Amino acid sequence: MPFVDDHLVRVWKTRDIGRGGELLTTLCWGDELAHVGASRAGGRPVTLPDGRTGYVDAALRKRSNGILQVAFVDVGQGDACIITTPTGKRLLIDAGENQQLARYLAARNRSVTAAGKTTLFDAVVLTHGDADHIAGLVHLVDAATETRAEKKIVFATRALLHNGLAKRPASTPSSARFGPTESASDGGRVVPLVEDPSSLPDSELNRHFRDLKRSIGELRRRHTKLEVRPLSRGENVNLGDISIVGINPTLEVSTKGAAGLRWLGSPAATVNGHSIVLKLVYGRARFLLGADLTRRTGDQIAADHAAGMVDVGADVLKVPHHGSSDISEAMLAKVAPVVSIISAGDEDARRDHLHPRATVLGAVARHAREPALVFVTNLNAFDRWRGRAFPAIESPRGSGTWVPDVAAGSFYARERTQAGVLHVRTDGEHLLVTRWGASPGAHESYVLDLKDAAPTAGRAVVR
Repeated sequence: MPFVDDHLVRVWKTRDIGRGGELLTTLCWGDELAHVGASRAGGRPVTLPDGRTGYVDAALRKRSNGILQVAFVDVGQGDACIITTPTGKRLLIDAGENQQLARYLAARNRSVTAAGKTTLFDAVVLTHGDADHIAGLVHLVDAATETRAEKKIVFATRALLHNGLAKRPASTPSSARFGPTESASDGGRVVPLVEDPSSLPDSELNRHFRDLKRSIGELRRRHTKLEVRPLSRGENVNLGDISIVGINPTLEVSTKGAAGLRWLGSPAATVNGHSIVLKLVYGRARFLLGADLTRRTGDQIAADHAAGMVDVGADVLKVPHHGSSDISEAMLAKVAPVVSIISAGDEDARRDHLHPRATVLGAVARHAREPALVFVTNLNAFDRWRGRAFPAIESPRGSGTWVPDVAAGSFYARERTQAGVLHVRTDGEHLLVTRWGASPGAHESYVLDLKDAAPTAGRAVVR
């Protein structure tokens, strides 16, 4: 299939393009086209992969090969990132906690599901075991049983990579929350790695990891050669045409010879500090995906960068830990990004983290290269207010009939009309960053000429 080689292309329902005609959709650089017809007066007919047809400007430019696509999906308080390589390989990094990622992928792959096919990713990386990064994968796996077409997707993956820490129940003493620690040669403690969280008995897992264990079992049924293993510094995620290498966590060896991760003083500090941080390189384009990295570990990575042990310089940064104040400015200075993305959204009182912090927004911009583009994922989503509504109850129970629960009282309801997604596209020489508005065709977009920007300083050209 051909690919769009213009940065943005409007697709109209009729040949009346730009003359009061109705807009069908807007395509982005690198989007696929099922068919492109011959140029004619008034427009050029095109067919989209989902079967819809429309018309574009006769001057449409197309290319025969794909480009790198990175989508940062708004999942509220949490992370979710989808990477599609130029040859079509797909990587999911984290899945949020709620159903928003499952809904987004179901919509994007509706024709695949309708054809009775499985949506197969090449790898899933769960950067660490907090619920706002792993629980959404359970919803994604369970979406295969949805009865409504717009919510259904049969998801599978060839590999599931994680940081090697499996959370035990909350009743477990803090020092043993990831299993018994072992002594390190310097007197510290090391937590031995868990190769496959699903190998542990339910009694040794907290609720979210028990759910994840069930999902891993289902993923194995859908792809019998599923690989499950930890990922650490220096290891690659093999997607062929792009380089993806682990920057964090760094393995240590206990006095007993077990490979593991340093105990960092508390469960939260340990699981976040050992988040999987990835660096992606394609041509001149460099991405650093910071997971929930803490100040302590970020400072160490900055020191390692200065010593030449790792290279964290990047054009695009997924800012660590949703814009939390526990962030390393030393590492921000070493990354020196042009584009920074903060994945955050305090959607209810249970997730009232006040992310992103104002001081972090300032720090991110202060250490960035010009023009210092800073995006927050939850600002990309749009809702529609539906008016007053009532909770629904099944009456009679088990009947499948739902009626308003008037006794419970009414509330103001809203409906998500557009998923919050920040799109980053690159051919290795240029970088397009786009977010869509609520009205058809509305967008905010920037094009960076990477060949005109020094890798660690200077101004990236915006067109």
